[in-house]
Amino acid sequence: MPLTKLVSSTLTLAVLGALALGLAACSPSTGLGAGDITCDAASPVTYDNFGAAFMNTNCSGCHGPGSRTDTTSLASIRANAAGIIDQTVYNDSMPQDSSLTDAERIELGKWLNCGAP
Repeated sequence: MPLTKLVSSTLTLAVLGALALGLAACSPSTGLGAGDITCDAASPVTYDNFGAAFMNTNCSGCHGPGSRTDTTSLASIRANAAGIIDQTVYNDSMPQDSSLTDAERIELGKWLNCGAP
């Protein structure tokens, strides 16, 4: 194989590898899946005893009124539940400091999958 073609192939592979790593870094998976957050109908978790405080502590500083995903309103949380689950439970994109434990992510996901009562 000519040297120029070898260099070109090597560079192409390097660029594709870097692109794949970059995309993976954009949404790092938590390793959690739908089976981890199935709704437990008997769960006592509600907006009043979990959701409001969780959102206030972890989300509402950036996602308040006027933001794309307002987490200060139960109606908005319910309307955005699928996106919140994707970004916060399945991926650790949110919160930006990735400060949540898997147990906290699971509790959030279960509450949202139950309809955020």
